[in-house]
Amino acid sequence: VKNLKNKMESYTKSTVEVRVLAIKRLMQALQNAVRYGDPNVIQAGCVTQWNMCLPLLQPNLRHHVRKPLTMVAEALEDIDSLLILLRCQVHTELAKCEEDQEQIEVAMDHLRKAIL
Repeated sequence: VKNLKNKMESYTKSTVEVRVLAIKRLMQALQNAVRYGDPNVIQAGCVTQWNMCLPLLQPNLRHHVRKPLTMVAEALEDIDSLLILLRCQVHTELAKCEEDQEQIEVAMDHLRKAIL
């Protein structure tokens, strides 16, 4: 861990803002991919969005990724994607987001989707 000091990403306000802006732009790209209708493009967009959201999946930053992850989950579900692990991970994180908002029933729905 000590060796990673210089390689760790710092989460300053400006760093988070830049990442959130990139996530919003990716949301637009994902919407375009869904409109285009090519499953491979949609899946690539979803994987990219997931990777952009990963650093913000901390309790104090999670609220920034609720809408983008919802879009990812819906897009993957609509095309019956075989990226099962990604779908499970997205639904698990969405369940945490919903729990934070005290939306327990919605969180349970996401957990059900994650295990099915």
